Amino acid sequence: MVRAYVLILTGVGRAPEVATSLAKRKGARSAEQTVGPYDVIAQVEASDLDHLAASVLRDIQGQAGVERTMTCVVVEPGPAAAPGPSRTGAVSRSTRVRTAP
Repeated sequence: MVRAYVLILTGVGRAPEVATSLAKRKGARSAEQTVGPYDVIAQVEASDLDHLAASVLRDIQGQAGVERTMTCVVVEPGPAAAPGPSRTGAVSRSTRVRTAP
């Protein structure tokens, strides 16, 4: 299961209807109106990243009143990976935190 937060910019005065409508859609865990640079933040989930992009996000971007979105995919902690290229091409590095004795 893949989860993501979708930051949504809406048309003027459209945030309440967008949040209410999105909260009822399949794949949405929550959708709330906010104050700040984005008008609505939705938490969504899908079976995999392809389904998230092809179905859930397309539905949100096609919603009346939605002008722009930014998607932040949740990264679940997993086993430590060896440093090296990841699937995105970025280099992963482990960080060791020292605590005072």
